[in-house]
Order: sequence, then structure tokens, then C-alpha cells
Amino acid sequence: MESLEPKKLLLLRILQVLEEHSSADHPLRQKDIIRLLHNEYDMDCERKAVGRNLAFLEQAGYDVVHNEQGVYLGTRTFEAGELRLLSDAVLCSRHICAKHTKDLVDKLTALGGRDYRAYRPNVVRLDDWQKTSNQDLLYNVEILCEAIAAGKQVRYVYYHYGVDKKRHATGRVKTVNPYQVFCKNGFYYLACSFEPYRDQTFCRVDRIGEIELLDTRVEMPKEGTLRFSAGQSFNRLPYLFEEEPTLVTFEASKYMADHVIDWFGFDFAVTPQSDDVYRYTVRVGEKAMLYWALQFATAVRVVAPQTLVTTIRDTLSQMGAMYAEGD
Repeated sequence: MESLEPKKLLLLRILQVLEEHSSADHPLRQKDIIRLLHNEYDMDCERKAVGRNLAFLEQAGYDVVHNEQGVYLGTRTFEAGELRLLSDAVLCSRHICAKHTKDLVDKLTALGGRDYRAYRPNVVRLDDWQKTSNQDLLYNVEILCEAIAAGKQVRYVYYHYGVDKKRHATGRVKTVNPYQVFCKNGFYYLACSFEPYRDQTFCRVDRIGEIELLDTRVEMPKEGTLRFSAGQSFNRLPYLFEEEPTLVTFEASKYMADHVIDWFGFDFAVTPQSDDVYRYTVRVGEKAMLYWALQFATAVRVVAPQTLVTTIRDTLSQMGAMYAEGD
């Protein structure tokens, strides 16, 4: 005879058995479900109880598929490809420390059940990935999101790495107005301003320590409005320098379009100058464009604005002088 408690839990346990063990390739018969209930949850029941609770799950909207071999869940919260995508995103994120990476990947893997664990072998070692040593990242993100939602200031210490490969505090504790948390170039950033100056800036969240949520209200930046949005940062602030974007025109081949879209999105103009040369116009900060142009060296020639052309020319001259000194 079933006890009162297992009757209450039976529906949940059957759902857990289906999530963990069933798939289109491995349907479960009722006797399989009864065996797994006994082995994993020390719960005994009859076939009629299994059938009745499977019907309850279907009535509740679960995709319980029946065939000649048994039953299985036809759809899950995440499909195998989606879980792989999310797991790889976690692995590639340098701002997540090794411990939290393993915990998150394990949780995602558990959502896929037995078949997904076989489908997604551990093809990489966690030691192969460059990961932050700051284990407070997830806590920092949680506190910052709470502060932004509540319109509250935070206080924290900012750190940097020294040549000894260890983190060092950069100075005093800062009172900060947090505006937005976002991911950029593989790292989490905070768009914010510091008291009392309130100039808009960006801070790496993995370099924040000793964070504290304050009761004081967030103050707007001295400009009065936010000039930043996470979407625009990908196209107009590729390196997150604190600068106003401007129109920049450069010449490059048509094959550079892939790289232009990667860094600046689709919001750019392009006109042909010849069969091989095209003129691109993007909206971007000048300092960011300097670094981008240097990155592609002879493949890109900036033609406007003149201030940026002069800066690039001077930078290249200085670089040439530095390397000439070794001759």
C-alpha cells in the first residue's frame, strides 16, 4: 500500500524520471518507470498509478509521447543544440571563473538528461581556458542588477593585475552610480559614473571587489542624460573608450565588409571607388577607430576626419621610430 507522502510526490517523481531518462531514442515502458522510481526515489507504485499520472502530465501541457516502445518527453525546456550553445558560451566567457564555469556547465548538462550527457562529451579541459581569478563576479552582477533596478548607488574597490600576476587595489573605495551592466569583448562591463564628478565611464565587473549596496539614490551623470546604450556600444564603441562617436570614412577592399560588420554592425554606408577599393563610412569614436585601423594595418586607410588621419600618421611615425631604435 502506498503511503500518503509518496502519493503527493508521485507525479513530480514521474516527471523527473522522464526528464532524466527518456528520449525518442530511449522511450520508457511503465515497468521501466516503476523500476526507476524504486531505485532512485525509494518509491513503489502500481502500473495504473503510472498511467494515471502520465495522463495528468499530458493534461498539464507536457509533451508526453506514446509509441510501441513506451513513452518519452517530446520537447524539453532546452534542446540539445541550445544547451551546447549555452555551455560553449559559458566556457568561452573569460569573465566567469573556473569554479563557476564548471558549476554552470554541469547545471546546463543536467537539463538535457542522459542522452545529452552522452552527446556532449567533455572534449575540452577547463584548464585550457583563460579564466578570471575573481570568484565574486556572479555576486557582483547580482548586486549591480539589484542596485540598477532599485535606483541605488553602490560602493566598491577597483582592482588591476600587476606584473606579479596578482590583483591589486587601484586606490580608495569609490561611490558609484550604476546605470547598465552588459557583456562586451568577452567581459562584463558596468556603465556608471563616480561621485562626485559624475563623468560617464565603464568599469570591468570582474575587477570589482568588496561591493556594497547603498541606500542613497543614483544620480544622473553631469551631462544630465545617458549617452550610452548596450546595443550602440557594439557598433560605435568597439573598445569602450569614453568618447563621443563621430562619422569616420575609410577605404578598403570589398572583402573587408565581413570585418566591418563584425565590429560596427550593419549601420554603415559604402560606395565603390574602383573595382578593388570601396569607401566605408561608420559612426565610431576616434580613439577606438585608431586602434581598429592599426589592427588591420595596410588593409585600411582612413580618409576622414582629418584629425584622425593626423593622429594615425603621428602614431605610425612614433611606432617606426621605436622600432628603428633597435637597428
